[in-house]
Amino acid sequence: MSRYERRWIVGVVHAIYPSDVTAGVTGFPLGAKEFPMDRFVEDFFRHTSFQARWGLRFAFFLFQILPFLFIGRFRFFHRLDPKDQQRYLECWHYHRFHVIREVTVLFKLVASLGFCGFPEVQERIGYDKPNRQPPL
Repeated sequence: MSRYERRWIVGVVHAIYPSDVTAGVTGFPLGAKEFPMDRFVEDFFRHTSFQARWGLRFAFFLFQILPFLFIGRFRFFHRLDPKDQQRYLECWHYHRFHVIREVTVLFKLVASLGFCGFPEVQERIGYDKPNRQPPL
């Protein structure tokens, strides 16, 4: 995985789980930026099958380059401001075509596997016995 792809994927994870400190976007007290999500992404893609890896990379690539079609911004997703990122995510999430809506569900699944696997997050959301081993 190239560093560009890793940066793009981590940017989507940060947009899905923003922290309260992100300008103008309500989020969680702890956001994905407070955790080493880049290491999680590397580990996740290292242990995923070729077909799943290819499909995820293709979906993240398309998501990265298409803001101009959905919100009229000629920028990559990771270069949008936080409010535009949220608006773009919502455009995909509420799209009339089911396959596009499912892409956001897939992104949330990958983001949740990493973010919710950290012991600090598990304690904050009320797990009785949080893992002591982060998902890396």
